[in-house]
Amino acid sequence: MTKSGWAIWITGLPASGKSTVVNALKEGLDGMGVNAQILESDTVRRVLVPDPTHSPEEREAFYNSLVYIGVLLTKNGVNVIFDATANKRRWRRAARGLIEDFLQVTSSVPSRSAGGGTKGACTGTKSAPLHLSKAPMRPTRSRGTRTSYSTASVTHHGFQRKRSSRR
Repeated sequence: MTKSGWAIWITGLPASGKSTVVNALKEGLDGMGVNAQILESDTVRRVLVPDPTHSPEEREAFYNSLVYIGVLLTKNGVNVIFDATANKRRWRRAARGLIEDFLQVTSSVPSRSAGGGTKGACTGTKSAPLHLSKAPMRPTRSRGTRTSYSTASVTHHGFQRKRSSRR
């Protein structure tokens, strides 16, 4: 029996640093010998919908297809990194419900007026607690079920899920 892969969904507004976080995460994982497949929404959309209209019906079909591809990959032992805005919670919730080892990370660019630069900050939803190299990722802020992580914490460590009663 093939061991299932895990999935990390990097979400956030357009131009919020998702691809930067995804690429740094992939580079860090590659350096550790951990393989992962990136499902980048713009690239997958060009294959599934050659002439996109971005209508609500088309988006629904696209994100359902993206989740389905991720489920198939993880069930076959492939680790997946989703790089997609997925502005509707139900799309990410569907992935979380169908993929056993799932983590959602929200990328956001700090405000320049608040002294922020162009590097994104990440907020992970703890549907599946993330543990890095046998040590938990160090949150920079915690509030309810959301915890903020630095990009460096995400990119320089591996992914290992511990069972949680929360889903």
